[in-house]
Amino acid sequence: MNYEFIRYGMKTTLKPFVKSWGIKELLSVPIRKTGLTGSLPYGRCHHNVSFLQERYGGETVLGFAILEEDTFFWCIPHSVWKTPEGKYVDVTLKMTIETDETEYVRFAPLVWYDATRVGWTLRHEFRIYKDLHKGIEWKLDNGPYEMFTRKSFKGKDMTGLVFKRDYPCTETDSWVDYLLKLEKVVENL
Repeated sequence: MNYEFIRYGMKTTLKPFVKSWGIKELLSVPIRKTGLTGSLPYGRCHHNVSFLQERYGGETVLGFAILEEDTFFWCIPHSVWKTPEGKYVDVTLKMTIETDETEYVRFAPLVWYDATRVGWTLRHEFRIYKDLHKGIEWKLDNGPYEMFTRKSFKGKDMTGLVFKRDYPCTETDSWVDYLLKLEKVVENL
């Protein structure tokens, strides 16, 4: 496993989560902050990456962004773009990260796919507490967080919670809304 960028203690804290999702590596993905790829609509990572893949090629990578808070790691569903040159870039989190000094997002990839043909959905969010005795909070969509012990993740296979759609993001009801937001972004470039 690639844990090079992870500071001491993070590996132990995230271990049950990483294993239960079958995550093979954790990446340090640069956050684009300028130009079109640094100006795409906030909170629309799956749409942003689908748009770039449709327009320029490459691949969509679905997984978890891992953001560090004072007492926990926040693991949120997220997509990054694997460019046609094979580089991973984040085209959405510029406005989520609190300081302009943050250049990279920690990312746990789950699925690489062609967003012009199919889609994948991940709707679960987690808070993994640094205090090993506290546990892991889990929520689905906009529901409340529920607390689970770390042991409840041991030996579990969570990969079944990632769902494949037989149609691309461009064929969803939310795509038209996204294009309206994108149009405003492009006007301001």
